[in-house]
Amino acid sequence: MRTMHNFIGLAALISLIWCLCGCSTKPAEQVPEGAYVLYYTSAERFSLTTEHHEIKGSSIQEIGFNMLSQMQNPVTVGNYSLFAVEDLVNRVAQEGENLINVYMTENYKQLSVSDEVLLRAGIVKALIQLNGIEYVSFYVNELPLTDPAGNPVGIMSANSFLDSKGENLSNYQQVTVSVYFADETGNTLVETERESTISSSFSVERQVINALLEGPEETGLLATMPGGTSLISVTVKDKICYVNFDKNFLTGDLVANPYVSIYSLVNSLTGLSNISKVQIMVDGDSTVKFREIIPLNAPFERNLDYNQTGGRTK
Repeated sequence: MRTMHNFIGLAALISLIWCLCGCSTKPAEQVPEGAYVLYYTSAERFSLTTEHHEIKGSSIQEIGFNMLSQMQNPVTVGNYSLFAVEDLVNRVAQEGENLINVYMTENYKQLSVSDEVLLRAGIVKALIQLNGIEYVSFYVNELPLTDPAGNPVGIMSANSFLDSKGENLSNYQQVTVSVYFADETGNTLVETERESTISSSFSVERQVINALLEGPEETGLLATMPGGTSLISVTVKDKICYVNFDKNFLTGDLVANPYVSIYSLVNSLTGLSNISKVQIMVDGDSTVKFREIIPLNAPFERNLDYNQTGGRTK
């Protein structure tokens, strides 16, 4: 079951998995053609500020490295570099088509908690602007960045961030949510936990769904959401969570049993104290059938028959 506690002090920030989600209601910045949005901080070092710069390079790696270099030299009066320690970035390397790795030096360990928070946020938000790049991961001394417990921080994506420009970091809460993925057979649900730090303006329901859409981090588990599915909206009224997906929810590749897919979503969301049922829609339509066999015309209630201790197929 989900637990939630107030985010008290900057010390708790070091365990972020960075759920500052990309659903801000602020208007998008008008960026000049050929320029990138680069991130800086204010004198108080509690929020992000931006500048627009044209960055050149012959490869993704070179452009990315040049972006981070420019972020160390703000032009606008009142903006300050996120790089509180010198000689932090060793290199930037693209891995595959959509992932870029940032390799930090030993000096990264000298950063204060608050400085590390802002630096990672600014770097990720900058680099995911690069053509084809959807994910960013961090390394220190060629090893994956880990949290204080020794667990890898993992990759970060656009779905993990909101437009935090001007937001004070004291407005965040740390949450732990339970999400369900399929076992290796695709027929049984396995409960996992995701710890996140989210803005008070960002719903926990959306974080749960984003976690399902991104898929499991643990080995031996399978994704339960159809490939390519995007979330259009999520709202809660009278303890019913209304989840509206795009059409890929009906047509995308599915590796799990259809019932396991549905109840991974339902059981994950009904684990939240404010939700007792889940109404699923596709492009606003609830009259369709999921995989031609499961009607979506009525809200679903929690069903633990598919959990690991009692998994089944239909």
